[in-house]
Amino acid sequence: MPPTYTLPHPTLGHILGALCPTTNLIQYRGLPYAHIPGRFRDPIPINSLPTSSTAFDGTKWGHIAVQQPDAEEMDAKILNTPVLSVGKEWKEMDELQCANLIVTIPKEGKKWPVIVWMHGGAYKVGSANFAIRGIFGVREGRGEWELVVEGREVQRQIARFGGDPENITYFGESAEAQHEHYLELCKKLNITASNPQQRAAEFLGTPAIDIAKLAFDVQTVPTSDGTLIPSHSWIRHENFTPNPQWCKSVLIGSCRDEWAVMALGGGIEKYAHPAAVFRQRLIKEAGVSTEDVELLFRLLEVGEDMEWEEQVRQLYVMISGYGFRRPAWAFADYNAQLGRKTYLAGMYMVISPASPSLVSHTYQGFPFDGVNKGRAHHVIDIVFSFQNFLEHFPKEGGYIELAKRMTTAWIKYAYGEDPWTPYNDGGVLKVFDVGAKEREMRQSGIGPEEWERWKVMNRVGLDRVWKEGQRFLESGPVGNKESPPGS
Repeated sequence: MPPTYTLPHPTLGHILGALCPTTNLIQYRGLPYAHIPGRFRDPIPINSLPTSSTAFDGTKWGHIAVQQPDAEEMDAKILNTPVLSVGKEWKEMDELQCANLIVTIPKEGKKWPVIVWMHGGAYKVGSANFAIRGIFGVREGRGEWELVVEGREVQRQIARFGGDPENITYFGESAEAQHEHYLELCKKLNITASNPQQRAAEFLGTPAIDIAKLAFDVQTVPTSDGTLIPSHSWIRHENFTPNPQWCKSVLIGSCRDEWAVMALGGGIEKYAHPAAVFRQRLIKEAGVSTEDVELLFRLLEVGEDMEWEEQVRQLYVMISGYGFRRPAWAFADYNAQLGRKTYLAGMYMVISPASPSLVSHTYQGFPFDGVNKGRAHHVIDIVFSFQNFLEHFPKEGGYIELAKRMTTAWIKYAYGEDPWTPYNDGGVLKVFDVGAKEREMRQSGIGPEEWERWKVMNRVGLDRVWKEGQRFLESGPVGNKESPPGS
């Protein structure tokens, strides 16, 4: 058992934490912040920690949300990294006891800036326990309302831990808090009742692990509750205009090769003639004009006469551009126009000569073997930000230095300092890269071809292509057949 430290918290009670002598940090693990009374029930904040002795044992890891048994290996595949060795106790799952936090603080000092990390995982997998291990406050659970309760509880309780409740920064990555498509999931679970009440009763009685095993076989869609998310259309890219007065600044970013993780699902590979089929769907289903589709395909370098592999790759590039890269720029524009201090980042590094991207630059390849070696793929920033993989990086190449620069930038932002020149100052983009390739550039420095792509993408509209792209990836050709081009 590691050395411990007992914190006398005035409202939560005495908490036993794990003390790390080499770093002088204390970690309090598995701290419940809410009680979940049942599946799909609203979380209820708790006012004290459960204990059968004089102190709550915060040296033990809390439960994680129920997910596929191989979720850790799936995380590693998505991150293109080695699987970190963790104990069984890190991975114990419970549907109703997963709303807990890990709090990591320096032993000395007070009023530290607070970082609350909300892990991603495609709405289906992921755990702070084995994926990132937590700094200050880390969410362990699911659901939009859990995030609200968690945020309130962190602000209410963090001062006694040594954090500043007036200086809390929320960091998150990739997917957050959406729900599976209910009827599709019921079908895959062999729940066939036509009566809604009976169908709901059968679903509520299904073991959580059986549902989790099907997570990657169903489509994920936003859910409107009429309050937190007023309507389904409210969170569309073109309608998403939140303006919370408590939010003083925003930092957002994307990766050059976001598409590479989408490709792991193999959605486009199901088509024999993918470019022709998607062109047809954009015109007939999404209502995009033939002229705009032709222009999009030309600017995004998608052609029906290309080799099949190139068609597949460029369609992933197009769809992910609508789902990740362009919305990040649009959200930065929106917040800057409100006068909110805004920072925009891009992961342009780790591009290999064998993996050309939308902008014709070549960078040193990423060192880990795997399907996405050499790409700045979706979530690659996680590999660098938490520094869990430093010992696996080669000593040469600038990867260790990049991880430290990136972490320093996030910490500066949490302290209220400028991590780099704000986007408000002429549309500045911070490019994270290895060695001398790291830089800041302005919108005016973007190549004319890519700038023309952005303008056309905006005119066509972010949502129509993204929505049809998701359908294209999920559905596949009906009956394993495709409509012939031009039909």
